[in-house]
Formats: sequence, C-alpha cells, structure tokens
Amino acid sequence: MTSVGSGPWLSFEDFFREKLERALQQADSNPYIKGWHANGVRTRLEAFVESGIPAQFKALECRDDKAIVHADFTPDNLLYDASTQRITALIDYDFACILHPSYEFLRSFSGAGGRFQGWSDIESSEQTALRDAKLHGFPSTLPENTEDGVKWEVAKIWEDELERLDVQRPRTMTGIEKIADVDAVLCSILPWRVTNSDVLRLQSESMILKCRDENEAQLAKLLDHLGF
Repeated sequence: MTSVGSGPWLSFEDFFREKLERALQQADSNPYIKGWHANGVRTRLEAFVESGIPAQFKALECRDDKAIVHADFTPDNLLYDASTQRITALIDYDFACILHPSYEFLRSFSGAGGRFQGWSDIESSEQTALRDAKLHGFPSTLPENTEDGVKWEVAKIWEDELERLDVQRPRTMTGIEKIADVDAVLCSILPWRVTNSDVLRLQSESMILKCRDENEAQLAKLLDHLGF
C-alpha cells in the first residue's frame, strides 16, 4: 500500500499544485509555522501556486510523459545476492506512483549522488556544480572530493551508466531544473525539523524557533529567486 495520499492527477502540474495546497493547509495547523503568514511569506507562496507553477511547467518538454515512479530508489531499498553479486529486488514501494519520469530524479538516487535538487541559498558551490554537470555534462577533469561533499567519481560513473543505457536522465529532460525549484518550494513549506514529532521532542523551544526562523529566511530567498 502506498502513502502518496491522493491522485490520480490529470497532469504533473496538477500533482504539484495539489501537493503545495495540501502542504499549506498542514502548515496552518503547525504551532510554529502558523501557515507562514508572518512577514508576508504566505501571500508570496499563494501567488507562486497561482501563477508561478504554470510558468515553471511551461519549460518542461514532454510534460505528458508518464512512468512508474518508485520515489525512494536508494541502496537501502535494494536486496542483493552475495553469491552472484547481483541485485535481486527493489523493495519499499510506499511512495510509488505513476508520474512524469523526472520525479524519480527529484526523490531517488541520493546514495549514488544521482538525486537532482532545486535551488537553495545555503547549498555549497560544488552542489551547484554537480547540478550543472547533470544538465550540461561533467568536466573532463573532475573536482576533488571533499570529506562530506560530492563524491565526483561516483556521480560521474552513475551518469555514464545512465548514458550507456540510453535512459532518460536530467540532461535529456529539458526544463527539469524548473520543476526541481517547484519541488524545493514544496519541501521548504514543511521543514522536517519543525514538523517531525520525533525531532521536535529532542529539541528545546528556542532551538525549534531558531530552525523555524532559518527556514523562513531560506524560503523567502527561494521565492526571491523565483520572482515572487
């Protein structure tokens, strides 16, 4: 049984619009977020849902394509046969749905550096470089790895294999970066450090409020980036 929560949707755009509207409703009931009404952020979010989403989706070519999307395709959800060194199963279909194939790259492949993320003001320059490489091609000389940063060799091997198999990937999905920015807004409306009950129990009131204020600042900058 999946936990997608609703659907089917007439379009990929409708999927995101419903998700954003539902996230705003949940934000209204959060005692810390309070619907992001402070400082005019909620008004900007509603304007983005109204006119920003259609503008972002205009850039996506082949927007009517559909695929079975796992949406949590990571090494933790793979079973292996040690004797043959082969993958035997993909498990945990809680988030599976039928959507545009780009959604798989927005939600999966984080273990191999293959997840495609939207704009963020706090991301490192190497994350920006990785996103550009996925869109336009990796440089002939890869940047050096950092301890907690991008593992460039792994990311390049992953990309080379996708190309060898001639499958859809960010570089072949014109406009995916625009959809990734919509997804970034969605993820920012309900930040886990201010909404997850288990995490909240482990934090002091002052820390929760600090996280809330930091996320509001990031959300405001993201909306600035998108012109709202």
